[in-house]
Amino acid sequence: MNKVFPLLILLLVVVSAAMGGLYLLSRPQPPPWTSDSRQALEAFEQGLEALKKRYLSEAHEHFERAVELDPDFAMAHLFLARHWRQRASAERLRAVDASRLTPREALFIRYYLAHADGEHDEAEAMLARYLESHPDDPFALSVACDASWLRLDWDEAERCYQHLLERHPNWVEAQNRLGYLAMARGRFDEAEERFQSYVYIAPDQANPHDSLGELYMLLGRYDEAEEAFREALARRSDFCPSLQHLMELMIFAGEIDRARQALADLEAEEACRDVLKGGLRCHAEVLLSYAAGDFEGGWQRVESCSERLYRSVLPHRLALLTGRREDAFELEERLRAGVAQEADLPPREHQWHQAALFHVEASRLLADGRPAAAAELFARADELSTYWGDSQWAFKLYNRLGWLTALELAGRAQEAKALRRKIAAINPRFASVFHAGQETLAELARQAMARSDGDSAESAPRPQ
Repeated sequence: MNKVFPLLILLLVVVSAAMGGLYLLSRPQPPPWTSDSRQALEAFEQGLEALKKRYLSEAHEHFERAVELDPDFAMAHLFLARHWRQRASAERLRAVDASRLTPREALFIRYYLAHADGEHDEAEAMLARYLESHPDDPFALSVACDASWLRLDWDEAERCYQHLLERHPNWVEAQNRLGYLAMARGRFDEAEERFQSYVYIAPDQANPHDSLGELYMLLGRYDEAEEAFREALARRSDFCPSLQHLMELMIFAGEIDRARQALADLEAEEACRDVLKGGLRCHAEVLLSYAAGDFEGGWQRVESCSERLYRSVLPHRLALLTGRREDAFELEERLRAGVAQEADLPPREHQWHQAALFHVEASRLLADGRPAAAAELFARADELSTYWGDSQWAFKLYNRLGWLTALELAGRAQEAKALRRKIAAINPRFASVFHAGQETLAELARQAMARSDGDSAESAPRPQ
């Protein structure tokens, strides 16, 4: 009896401790976001989930609902300000009482406002300090990884996303980002593996299929790309990126009638109307005309919406091809002024606009019969461009077509041959849809060279 009693006491202590642990685990935990409204918190969480899936219109509705239910919900205002640039929410953040927020929320508010005020170094410093004491916070890690990506510090971004994925395997956006980083750097096999893993992890979401489709489109695997985009739309019929990518795919495949139908489908989708307002419709119509060889029709479309297209390279090319040199100069100057004013933009955006400026300058030099000088600027544009998504890969390949023409007309045959092989190795079908535009530009160059007293390089034969 004396031996049993101590064992019974020990058993009761162990059971009590276990039950206490279960109580601690089951006891309601405070929410990670600060709001006095349970319904507002639910709406906010739904917004976060939709945003992770890239369902932007749905996310917007949920965040709007959250601030409607709780006008003082700081984090809901932050997401509206950051992702939809809503000025009222941005101003509201400046009056937030940070003492009632969690450390993560207070950091994100200060971080956003510091960037908004141009204090970029201070913003990154406060994020680094927070991560020293909260090294595994997935939200803060994600922001840090995105910051490295925007700075074009891709080695650090890759390391950061990999760490985020190791610590939080269900943070599938990191898998997507790693796929795009591999794609941007020309590591296409690795990118395919990443995107296929993304599909495997989240097969019922639209975005994984869309990301895989973008890679296939870049590589000229157009049938597989269409299948992937349709898989995305089967999961979310109003997924605007896939509707847009289907239209672009049909253009790059030279199927102009199907591209026009895809544009009509995009326009018919109510959820995508905000996307179209941003100039996508204008850009699509101009690109359709250019790909069809209707340069005059393309220019007429440029004139109807040029305010939204001056940063695009196509209006400038169309101005050259239709003999509107003064318009080409004006577009070039507007782009140059825009680049000068954008020094404070994230390097990724500024670098893209600088690449576009080099491209249009090179195109004008080529049309003027100066292929050697044009080749140098096309090369500089190539250095600044990547195979990233959002059709930046299309610009890189398109710029290389101009570079190829300049090299051929400058008599640099070996360099031209090597560049042609590089283009074909990535997407052997890309050049065909832009052949008419490239040949017209080459003919302008040959005519200008014939009028000049150029050297033998300036009198190079028509490329075969």
